[in-house]
Amino acid sequence: MSTRTATAVRRKYGTQIWIERGSCHILTQKEILARMNGKIHGTRQVSGRAVQRELPDYELADTIVVPSHHVARSFIERDIPPEKLFRNPYGVDLAMFPATDKPTTKIPTVLFVGSWSFRKGCDLLWKACQAAQSWRLLHVGSVGDAPLPNSPFLHTENLSINGNSRSSSKRPISLCSPPEKKV
Repeated sequence: MSTRTATAVRRKYGTQIWIERGSCHILTQKEILARMNGKIHGTRQVSGRAVQRELPDYELADTIVVPSHHVARSFIERDIPPEKLFRNPYGVDLAMFPATDKPTTKIPTVLFVGSWSFRKGCDLLWKACQAAQSWRLLHVGSVGDAPLPNSPFLHTENLSINGNSRSSSKRPISLCSPPEKKV
């Protein structure tokens, strides 16, 4: 909904305006991506249009719904009052993740679900896994603006949970079996 429409609805009906933001404050995003500019090929910058669209929304909103403490902190650091924020973590259907057999491998596996992109911090996660030296990283999701690393990295766009596939991708992998596919 545009700021203009939201303002008209508020004026006519006296309603509160709640907006949901899954990412950090737009200016924080812009700074992070500007620091990467030129260092990492393919990193897209935040446009001036995006900033001009977002900032008035933050001002207009009675409540800004965010998914995590990290995202909330980025708004607080930009002088958005904490009482204007509502943290609503992304939910999960626990029935999709029943108890499984104990893994046969002793190698800890770090699971990253979502777009493999700099905005999601995939480069930092990969560095942490490399530093640990004994961790395996499994990425489930699409490939964004960051290149996929080498072994011991696993990637799939599909995940099989007790035989139930959640994607139309060709070959599912299981979290409790040895790696089937290395990138």
